Amino acid sequence: MRASNLRRIVATGVAAGSLTMGLAASAVTTSGASTSTRQAHVSGTLNAALVATKMRWIWPYVPAYRFTVTNVSKLQMPMYRPLYWFGKGDSINVQPDLSLAALPKASSDLKTYTINLKGWKWSNGEVISARNVEFWLNIAKSHPGDYGGYVPNVGIPDRVASTQIVNNTTIKITMKSAQNPNWFLYNALATITPMPTKWDVTSDSGAAGSGGCSNLAFTAVPEAVYDDNGDLVSGASACDRVFNFLSDKATPTGGASNNNDAIWKVYNGPWALDSYNTSTYTARFVPNAKYDGPVKAKLAAIQFHWYATLDDQILALKAGDLDSGGLNTTDVTAAPKPGKAGNLKISLPGFHAVSGGFWGYDYAYLNLDRAEGTPLLKSLAVRKALVAAINQAGIVKTIDNGYGVPSCSPLPALNDTFAKGLKCKYPYSAKAAKGYLTAAGWDATQTPAVCEKASGCGAGIPKDTQLKLDFKYITGGVTSPFDRMVATEKQQWAAVGIDVKLIPTTEAVVSNDCLSGTYSNWDICEYGGWVYSPGAYPSGEQILLTGAAGNSGNYSDATMDAKILQTTNSNVSLLSYAQYAADQVPVLYQPSSLGVSAVRNSLKGILPPNPISAYMPEYISK
Repeated sequence: MRASNLRRIVATGVAAGSLTMGLAASAVTTSGASTSTRQAHVSGTLNAALVATKMRWIWPYVPAYRFTVTNVSKLQMPMYRPLYWFGKGDSINVQPDLSLAALPKASSDLKTYTINLKGWKWSNGEVISARNVEFWLNIAKSHPGDYGGYVPNVGIPDRVASTQIVNNTTIKITMKSAQNPNWFLYNALATITPMPTKWDVTSDSGAAGSGGCSNLAFTAVPEAVYDDNGDLVSGASACDRVFNFLSDKATPTGGASNNNDAIWKVYNGPWALDSYNTSTYTARFVPNAKYDGPVKAKLAAIQFHWYATLDDQILALKAGDLDSGGLNTTDVTAAPKPGKAGNLKISLPGFHAVSGGFWGYDYAYLNLDRAEGTPLLKSLAVRKALVAAINQAGIVKTIDNGYGVPSCSPLPALNDTFAKGLKCKYPYSAKAAKGYLTAAGWDATQTPAVCEKASGCGAGIPKDTQLKLDFKYITGGVTSPFDRMVATEKQQWAAVGIDVKLIPTTEAVVSNDCLSGTYSNWDICEYGGWVYSPGAYPSGEQILLTGAAGNSGNYSDATMDAKILQTTNSNVSLLSYAQYAADQVPVLYQPSSLGVSAVRNSLKGILPPNPISAYMPEYISK
């Protein structure tokens, strides 16, 4: 999912290493004054920080442009538990004791999966049922493209042939073909969040279940219909009407917020929403006394505080207003090794620094849309030169102070057992970068380079074309680590003949332009990266498969599709797919930030930072 780390937002399902040890890590830093006011320290309340990113979508059926760690891990999952819970401490694995159901049982042909729910209850006393699971499946079938983790013709819902409600707490899901069991658990079943009957309504006054979607058999739900532009045509089915109502309730509209509505007050997680701030999009949580899981919340409350910049957040840490928050990498001594923190250099009595692993990678989108994307980026030679010109190791050392790791493929950049044997095809070399361009017909002795080949330098690139690109990204101010990194990259690209215009802007602009299907006003766009979460099988269908909701660069390649699909259908190595992705450069691979945070020494029960952003503050006490 899209997630946030200590220097910037990172994208879906998404994302760079957020330090989710039950505490909030900081995210993108943006310019502008903080709207937060100093908060009195309340005993028993965990005061956690958000930077720039805001809680904007409460319903756990999330569109791509809201598919972020802040929305999913911080706002939704504390209250609405997914069918299977992944991640705890430094583990990325499924946690059977924290999941709503026992591990699925697969048929011998690997097509049918039986799911037995544990009989835990919603906060209103209703059992978390097989119908609650089918409710989510029905919404997914009626509006698949409105879910940020949707992949056409892969997994749920497109590969589902039928479902069977065996009894109140048992459901069978039969697929159209055999599935890789590991992939199916980690990347398909992991996406399901059971939804209470209370949500099956089309009006505020509607009785639970009156919407008529939750009690439909999956096969009875009309399939989604798309127009010639690929846009979903919302019909008049029961699930269409329920979807439209819940979507309107899920996000602020007209300057107001629906997050405090009664419809969202039915929980099955360890936390309940106490209040939601309509100005800062932040929330306060209190324990859900009806939670049936093995670990009950020990804190009196969690209060999120929003800050516009990281500097504002650090001032709040120094003032004693926060129990955890992000730091600049220059605020600590150099990382002794990736994932480990040095010592605090700034004065923060009663705090210590932490860093952690990251099951993902950072990258920028390349606009490869067939209709509106620039022909320059469709040239593999240009993409190779862009990657080879970046001194990733130098950036990690000098700008990230060691709190990062280079990346060259879509496999997790740190400690990835899947990547054994992977070769980074285009390591840093200004000479090699120039050579890629020269071989394609560019005069790279000048900046911008000019195509001097009479027949052109690639499809749609005629002679005399200048090699100029626009790079849109979320700014944290010129002194922030991310802005310094981009400025360094601009210099490195200029040295090989690539003229890149930097366009620093806000999260909202990047989200609207780069994640919502607009391709007319950007060439390169950075939202951050991807963390493989909630499941952790890094097979790539959500980000690089043709038509995937998370494929915001609109990359499409038949060979890539075939290699990805093979990993979802059978238990094959990911190396062939990953090597092809490293060679083809479908995105601009960036140094992956690991970040560093400050945590109050007096907190008890803190888990190690989680690589897939599992947020578990119920373990913490003060």
